[in-house]
Parts: sequence; structure tokens; C-alpha cells
Amino acid sequence: MTKRTFLTGSAALMAALAIAGTAIAAPGGHGMGQRDGKRVERMLDAVDATDVQRAEVQTVMDELKPQRKALGQQLREASRTLRQADATAPGFAALADEQAQSIGQLTTERVRLQSEIRSRIAAILTPEQRASLAEKRAAKMEKRKQRAQRFLERHDG
Repeated sequence: MTKRTFLTGSAALMAALAIAGTAIAAPGGHGMGQRDGKRVERMLDAVDATDVQRAEVQTVMDELKPQRKALGQQLREASRTLRQADATAPGFAALADEQAQSIGQLTTERVRLQSEIRSRIAAILTPEQRASLAEKRAAKMEKRKQRAQRFLERHDG
């Protein structure tokens, strides 16, 4: 795999995660999830969400927290199993295939859950707040794209 292919794939993955994950909530922490709870709070601050909207978003996050937590744990376990496996052991390829399928399925479930969270939060926001958020997201994506392009120019030239 060339450096350009790797970096292009990495940039595409970051873009997909950014698009899917404005309101992604990871397990743990305060109320909504430590890291992503802060991300959601910043998003709500950016659109001047009301206290009622904030409470509704918190309800969504709390309601889906068990699912988020379970998926996160299952993904960590599958990854750990693969990392800790002896690559020289008989049957390693079969184990790797099995874990890859599991990780793929769990990742798909996580993206679906994240999409549900994003959709439910969007329904709480006003059309003006959604438009403002879309503009901010587009600007952020453009900035990331430019940063990735500068990186490629420096490291692939």
C-alpha cells in the first residue's frame, strides 16, 4: 500500500466518521459520555440550544447509553482477542477472519446507532439550528480536507 493510498483512505475514514459522528456518544463519563458529552455540549452551545432542548438531548443520550456501552465493550473485546492472538498458531487466519467479521458487524451496528442519535438530536433542533450546524460542519470538513491536502503535499512529493 502506498503512502498516498493509506493517507487517502485515512482521510476518507476521518470524513465518514466526522459526518456520522457529530453527536456520537461513547460509553463512560458524565451523563452523555465524557468526551462525546463535551462534544455534544459544544454543539448545543454553538446553536444556542435552550434548556428544554438540552434536557431532551440528555434524555436521548441516557436512553441509548446501554446500547452504546455494550457495543463499545464488544468492539474492545473483539479487537483485544485479535491483538492478543498468536499469529503463528494454527487456525490464526480463521480467528482473524472471525474477529474481522465480528468487528465489521459491530461497527455497522455502531454507525446505525450513531445515525439514530444524530437523527433524534436533529429532530430536537429548530430548522435554523440545523442549518447553522450544517454550515459549521461543512466549514470544518473543508478545513480538514485542506489540512489533509497540505499533509499529502509535504509527505508524498
